[in-house]
Amino acid sequence: MDITCRYAATPMRTATELLAQYAEYHRDRRNIVSHFVGVPMIVFGVGVLLARPAVAVGDLALTPAWCLFALAAAWYLSRGNAVLGVATSAAVATLLWLAQRVSGGSVPSWLAWGTGFFAVGWLIQFVGHWYEGRKPAFVDDIVGLLVGPMFVTAEAMFLLGWNKPLWSEIERRAGPVVMQKQLLRFMDEHIYPAEKRYEEEIEANTQAGKRWTPLRTIEELKPKARAVGLWNLFLPPTAGGKGSKDTGRDFGLSNGDYAPLAEIMGRVPWSPEVFNCSAPDTGNMETIERY
Repeated sequence: MDITCRYAATPMRTATELLAQYAEYHRDRRNIVSHFVGVPMIVFGVGVLLARPAVAVGDLALTPAWCLFALAAAWYLSRGNAVLGVATSAAVATLLWLAQRVSGGSVPSWLAWGTGFFAVGWLIQFVGHWYEGRKPAFVDDIVGLLVGPMFVTAEAMFLLGWNKPLWSEIERRAGPVVMQKQLLRFMDEHIYPAEKRYEEEIEANTQAGKRWTPLRTIEELKPKARAVGLWNLFLPPTAGGKGSKDTGRDFGLSNGDYAPLAEIMGRVPWSPEVFNCSAPDTGNMETIERY
């Protein structure tokens, strides 16, 4: 999935477009959580490093950090979502204000605070992207450096129940984190506990000369998976994968959306069959569905 082709590399996109693109690089919940720590640390570190030199303007101290903030805030506020723009600007301003408080010591202290937070913040970011299995968004689009604080702010506000339509639109465009969480929960509750039973049933069937008899372990789990919408996950919208009330899904999944789900299912070799996603059957089923 070539993201750089699907989104024009211009900073003058709407908040929805920017967040959807950024979200495509951040589908793993561990990566998202790492950004709640890493992004504020990076902003704080930059604020410390750019707190010097300071020029007195009346009772105020004008620094490079505040000059850049003025430009960034103007950009956030002009992305078509005033509430998010104000919230992001306020969050960044708070971090810069805190950074100013620790930047007035000696040069070694100033550098230690700035470079320390900056380096550790990026380290946490890269750990998150290691879990994601993808490079950071800014590698393909430098605007991602500005979107990071907006993404974290939006995620925090979504957790508080703000703007569910925007959250749904981002999920629709970028691929559902919710479905990954749902699949992980199903694996924890049903698949992993059934591994021992599966091995015992395979062994018993083999001893009885019925090695290829369908296993009750799998057959009993299939209705449970289907009931929660974890069924035929491989089907894209163009092959009838739009979903329905029966599946619990109202959208299809692209290859990019399906890949992390396939990785999760692959942690137990037999589990894809529970979700009707076994290869090579999936390719055959998609062909039948399409034609």
